[in-house]
Amino acid sequence: RQNYRDFEWLIVDDGSTDGTVEILREFSQKDKRFHFVSKENGGIVSARQKGVEQLDCDYLMFVDGDDWINPDMVECFVNALDENDEADIVVSDVSFERVDGEVCVFKNENYNHLLKGDEYLRGILSETVLHYMVSKLYRRSFLMDAGYLSYPAITMAEDLYSNGRFALEYP
Repeated sequence: RQNYRDFEWLIVDDGSTDGTVEILREFSQKDKRFHFVSKENGGIVSARQKGVEQLDCDYLMFVDGDDWINPDMVECFVNALDENDEADIVVSDVSFERVDGEVCVFKNENYNHLLKGDEYLRGILSETVLHYMVSKLYRRSFLMDAGYLSYPAITMAEDLYSNGRFALEYP
């Protein structure tokens, strides 16, 4: 339900056994913007890497199965990167819904700033820049330059690890 319509979804099926492939096949037949690829289970990092390998685009956003994004999120992100050739990542706040239904918003204190190198790393480590992948849109060229496809397929704290490494790769 995104307001921005000029995008495609690539859904990576990471070895599901619950009928996900059939659902994805149905989505891709109804809407040509939906594509999917299946792979042997390897965890979230290897699934994301598979997606990055498959795409030839300018920008990438990672939305996991338990994530929810606002209807104007993609449009806001794309506009922000289109307006600033020097930025490789755009960042937003993150909302969480607790078990009791309460919604909490975690602010990215630096989300309107351009951060480079050690500033970005310090921001992640001090939590003034949230480490979650879903709250960011990345230039694909930056991910490729940062060597994302060769990152190890860890299974814990993968968002923190990936964004920490991106910070080290920032010029």
